[in-house]
Amino acid sequence: MGAAAAERRRDDGHSGPRLRVVSRPSRGRGTRVATARDARRARVADVAACRRGFHLACAIMVTMCAIGMVRVEISVRAAETALTTNALREEIDAERLRNESLEDRRLALESPGRIESIATVSMGMSVPERVTYIENVAPGRANPATDAEAYADGGGGFGDVIASAFTSMVRMTAGTAQVLIAGDAGLAPAR
Repeated sequence: MGAAAAERRRDDGHSGPRLRVVSRPSRGRGTRVATARDARRARVADVAACRRGFHLACAIMVTMCAIGMVRVEISVRAAETALTTNALREEIDAERLRNESLEDRRLALESPGRIESIATVSMGMSVPERVTYIENVAPGRANPATDAEAYADGGGGFGDVIASAFTSMVRMTAGTAQVLIAGDAGLAPAR
């Protein structure tokens, strides 16, 4: 009985079979199918996760490249605009200087002293003692006392005829003088 009591004491400490932790499943047929299916599902899930990560990384890289290209394009256009603006400013400054030079030349050319010196030296003219001005009367503003029409209406004698002829001759001479002056003025810059 002593041995049986010792046997019972050992059994009393453990009420069931001894269990141990297993890291891999047992080799039974049903568990193998379930394990292979779980492994395939895990691999498919891992591949899908990798693909999602790859697609996300590709999308981020394409987006960054597009943003970089747009930024470079904007920078290039800004630089082109700055160069064009600078070229236009330089052109405006050059034209402004040219305009000032032409204005100075115009003032020098139309100065009375220059005109007098050209007239006396180049053209052999002299300064007049007395200046006589000829008035060119427009046809609508003619003086009735010297007009030929007034004489035809019976208002005048031989003196009016002479005055009328003189007036007509002065008008023709003034017109011819204007043509000659304009022609000479037109040829002056070519000399």
